[in-house]
Amino acid sequence: MNLNLKVIFFTSARSDFGILSGVIKEFNKLSKVEVIATGAHTSYSLSDSLKDVEDFCLKQNIVLKKFEFNYEKDGDSISQLSALSSAQQNISVYLGEKNPDLIVFLGDRWELYSISIAALILRIHNALQLLFLFLRSL
Repeated sequence: MNLNLKVIFFTSARSDFGILSGVIKEFNKLSKVEVIATGAHTSYSLSDSLKDVEDFCLKQNIVLKKFEFNYEKDGDSISQLSALSSAQQNISVYLGEKNPDLIVFLGDRWELYSISIAALILRIHNALQLLFLFLRSL
């Protein structure tokens, strides 16, 4: 069975990727899947985290895109807001060009705000919305 959907998964840390990797693997059997790594994955101090994502995507024949959140130092709110604004623009353009049917993200990291806002404005469904609609229909 092929769902013929374009699905983009966002991962921002090793913790969410560990949970999402099984879901990504299953969706890859049914749809066209892409993974976007951002947040902690793209931090130089956590390069092993990104390598894990790269190895997984290579093995599963999945396209991997990286979005870096460049900010001066941890804990600096102004720097984080600037990085969030820049990422918001880049991710919005990318999602607008890709026009996915569904995005999937998981976690509580601040980097996910740019993704969720872009999806909302571009009217791209996210997995949480679909789960809510499904549960409402029961």
